[in-house]
Amino acid sequence: DIPNNKLYYKLKSNETIDDLSVEVPLPVTISINSACTFNNIKFAQFGGTLFNSLEYSGSCTDHQGGYCMDGVIKVYTSHVAFNRCEFFGFTLHCIKFYNGSSDSCVTNTYFHENGCAAVMIGERDKAAINVPKGIYIDNNVTKVNGQLLPESCAFVMTFAEDCQFNNNTISHTSYSGFNIGYVWYRNTDATGLKNCVIKGNDINKIGHPWINDLGGIYTLGDTQGIKICYNYIHDDANTRCYGIYLDEGTKNANVYKNVSLLPQHNHLVRYNRIYNNVFSGKYLTDDSAIDAIISGNIFINI
Repeated sequence: DIPNNKLYYKLKSNETIDDLSVEVPLPVTISINSACTFNNIKFAQFGGTLFNSLEYSGSCTDHQGGYCMDGVIKVYTSHVAFNRCEFFGFTLHCIKFYNGSSDSCVTNTYFHENGCAAVMIGERDKAAINVPKGIYIDNNVTKVNGQLLPESCAFVMTFAEDCQFNNNTISHTSYSGFNIGYVWYRNTDATGLKNCVIKGNDINKIGHPWINDLGGIYTLGDTQGIKICYNYIHDDANTRCYGIYLDEGTKNANVYKNVSLLPQHNHLVRYNRIYNNVFSGKYLTDDSAIDAIISGNIFINI
């Protein structure tokens, strides 16, 4: 139904709406501008836009985390849901929530063998007033991402409010598991994160051996009270990978009740509360850390 921008599917005689599985080969990108729900759909993309584009090789230098990359599925609106889907062979970020998106979710979905991140929330405009809000990324599995852009993470979030990543399983990433925040250096403006949560995620086998300066959960900028809690980080694939890495400018983070069997690192941070965690290996913090509260933690294998 081209005039109404709708795609209809007629059930086969042996199918019901409850067990339906549809494979959708995608063009380079697809934009979502009205509410919709995707249930039990397999999305696949082969070829398309690769990283010799002008945006990647010329005008954009923010390769870290895949900040500069576009999404294949671009969400600009509210009430968009992906449930029990599969994403395979994507060249850019599989799903990206842009400014103006809200009250949406990605749940029970499997991402594997993709070029960049599974999901990115937010853009790079720190002056935006309509950042993504109320996006929930829950109970997903992402495995083997960053196949085309090694600096890409499994999940990326820049400027956003009231967004959560809960109970996801992340493994075999090329770079960090989570890359949260966008502003470097401790005296810059706030990142623009508000009331966000990273909770109950299983993060393992992080980082290609030739990638440096990464973490299972990596943060930047003023997190404005982000909660990083009940995560399990283990079995690193890269000996230079930290478990929870609060990097330049990270402040006002609440880090508690995590288990990280990798070394931890704080760098140019302030006003963070790190308590009641189990940490393995070295805990590195430099002299520039200001007013950090580190208490009630258990340190093993130091």
